[in-house]
Amino acid sequence: MRGELRAYCAAVDPLPEIEALVEHRARWTGTDAERRAAKELEARLRGVGREARTEPIRVWPSYALTHLIHATAAIAGGVLAVSHPLPAAIVLLVAALSTFGDLTGTFYLARRLTPRRASQNVVSVEDGDRPGTLVLVAHYDAARTGAAFGSRLTERRAVLGKLLRRPIGPFEPFFWSIVVLLACAGLRLAGIDSTAVTAVQFAATVVLIVSVPLLVDVLLSGVSPGANDNASGVATVLRLAERYGGDLDHFDVWVL
Repeated sequence: MRGELRAYCAAVDPLPEIEALVEHRARWTGTDAERRAAKELEARLRGVGREARTEPIRVWPSYALTHLIHATAAIAGGVLAVSHPLPAAIVLLVAALSTFGDLTGTFYLARRLTPRRASQNVVSVEDGDRPGTLVLVAHYDAARTGAAFGSRLTERRAVLGKLLRRPIGPFEPFFWSIVVLLACAGLRLAGIDSTAVTAVQFAATVVLIVSVPLLVDVLLSGVSPGANDNASGVATVLRLAERYGGDLDHFDVWVL
């Protein structure tokens, strides 16, 4: 089957699928453009003989505003830690927990303070009573641009990640800066108020201050065409569903 899959992928041209989705410009989550794209994908799946539907959901898409709240709270907590370490530690703990929950998708705290939007999933299922289910997943909305995702910062993260022998995500320095401020507040609370603590706290605060204009830039930037992220993934899912839907011996093929 692996050889057959390679041959099939080489034979089909995904560009029409990609271009069709890119035509829905500025398809940021919760926009009319995203809804139009969803309807077109639903029709595309039905056109190849699959059942398809849109599933309404509610989302908080403004992650940049969410992390601006985190950054502001953490900076304020760091300043407060110099004179009032206990309330500062509480503020920083909440900021760290909220950031962790948001970045991992485990739970949302500060994000619930941002605008909520209506969105939808496009779902296509098979009910062939096969023992297994293969779920093909791709997101069809497009992300905002901004200097934070530019080539310069991406290359610097890649270089640092190579030195550390592990990849570094775009928000990892942001999160760990909040954790460092929380640790410094804890040390001050324990009566440790040394020059080293002050220096480390200053460095972490600088990272958060620098992140503020980057987050504002994301808020004010336009939406990318999303050809690579992730119209190409959508095109792949559509073609695989068309080719293998109802044709596998042991798996029903679902699309999300």
